[in-house]
Amino acid sequence: MAPTLSKNTRQAGEYITRTGCKWSTGFGLPATVSYAYRSSRPSYSNYVPGGVLRADYTTFTRFSAAQIQVTENILDLWSDTARIIFNRAGSGTSGSGAYSNNTTLLFGNFI
Repeated sequence: MAPTLSKNTRQAGEYITRTGCKWSTGFGLPATVSYAYRSSRPSYSNYVPGGVLRADYTTFTRFSAAQIQVTENILDLWSDTARIIFNRAGSGTSGSGAYSNNTTLLFGNFI
């Protein structure tokens, strides 16, 4: 069995951001992330270089009102525990105003 590495909060934060990938501007500061419920299927190709299938984007559907509500509740929990500020583009659970394709994080269904 491999040894367990224990880290304090600062060490853990520095370790998981060691490659420079992070949303916040500094250690201990909250991250701000924009998000939305995808309005339409992606326009980019289904394939990456080398022809590997990424996903079948033709099966896209928007989140339902129930899925939006559950996701809002989950994001609230993440925000409370992980110091992430989620800024939603759009509002409500139905109609064109509830959806957007222009944020950092997009939610959608791909069957």
